[in-house]
Amino acid sequence: MKKVSKILALLLALAMVLSFVACNKTPVEPESTTDEVLTTEEPTTAEPTTAEATTEEQPADESTTEPTTPASSTTEPSTGVTTTATTATTTTTTTTAPPKDLTTKEVLDLFNAATKKVVDQKAGYDKKRFTKITGIDFGLLGNLAIVKEAVYGFLGITDTATGEGTYTAKAEKGKASDLLQVSTLAEGDVKSAKAVSDGKGGYTITIEVKDGTTSWSGKGGTDPGSGTAKSAIDKGPLCYGIEDNEKFDHKNARLVYNAINGADGASTEGIRETTSGVKFTAKTDDQGRLTSLTGRMDMIVYVDHVKYTGITLRNKSGQGYGTIEYSNFKY
Repeated sequence: MKKVSKILALLLALAMVLSFVACNKTPVEPESTTDEVLTTEEPTTAEPTTAEATTEEQPADESTTEPTTPASSTTEPSTGVTTTATTATTTTTTTTAPPKDLTTKEVLDLFNAATKKVVDQKAGYDKKRFTKITGIDFGLLGNLAIVKEAVYGFLGITDTATGEGTYTAKAEKGKASDLLQVSTLAEGDVKSAKAVSDGKGGYTITIEVKDGTTSWSGKGGTDPGSGTAKSAIDKGPLCYGIEDNEKFDHKNARLVYNAINGADGASTEGIRETTSGVKFTAKTDDQGRLTSLTGRMDMIVYVDHVKYTGITLRNKSGQGYGTIEYSNFKY
C-alpha cells in the first residue's frame, strides 16, 4: 500500500510538470526518478500519448499566422526585426516659363497680321483723330480766310482760333472700310518694336517708327507736280492718300500741294513735310486680333513760293501733332 501511494504521487507530479511544459512550450527535463520507483514490483508505464503530444510545438499554419509584410517593409536577416521604410513624397512644382522676348521682326509680323485681320474680317471699330497746330508762320498770308481754309481744312482743324480739330468715324462690322489699312512695316522702317505678353496669349505692342520726309513740287496751279509722297509712317495702319480727304491721318507733301493749289487763286511751287515721334501702341487678344490701337505723330510742313493775289511767301512753315485712336473692335 505504501508503494502504491508513492507511485500515485509520482504520477501526479509528472502530470503537473507536463501541464506546465504545455503551457510554456519550453522543454523541461523531468526530475530523475528514484531507484525505488525503478525497482517496484509492479512497474506501471504511463501512456504518454496524450500528454506528450501536447508538448510538441505544432508548425504554424502559414496561411493564417504568417504576417503580411508591406511592400515597403524589409526584414533584417541577422535580427529578424522588421523595419518599415518611409517613402518621401516629392512634390514637383511645374513653373510655366515666361514667354520669350520677341524679336523686332516677330513683333512686326504680329502687328501686321493683326491689322490684316481687321481688314480681311471686315471688323467694326470706332476711329477718332485729334489734331493740334502748335505753330504757324505764314505771315499775313496765313491770316487770309482762303489760306486758312486750305491749310486748316485738310488738316481737320475745325477751331481756327485754337488750331484744334477732332475727326470721328465708324466702321461697320461686316462692311469693307478704308479707315484702317493693312500695315506692312519692316525692320528698316522702325526704331524699335517690342511686345509684352499679357499671360493669356495676347500682347501689348509698342512700335516707334523712323522719322520720314515727303516732298512735292511743280509749277503750281493746275500742274500736278511730282516728288515723294510716302514715308515710313505710311507703311503703318493709318490712312493716307493722294488727294485731299479728311479721313487721311498723314498729310503728306502731295496733299498739301494739292490743297493749296486747289484753293481759288492760290498757288504753291514746293512743299516739304516731315513726321517725327511716330509711335504705335496696340493690344492683341489670344487670337492675334487687335483690341485697341493708338498712333501719334509730330509733323512740320514747309512751304515755298506760295502765291496769292500778288503776294509770295518763301520758306514758311507750320507745325503740330496728331493722335489717332481705334477702339471697340468687333469681329
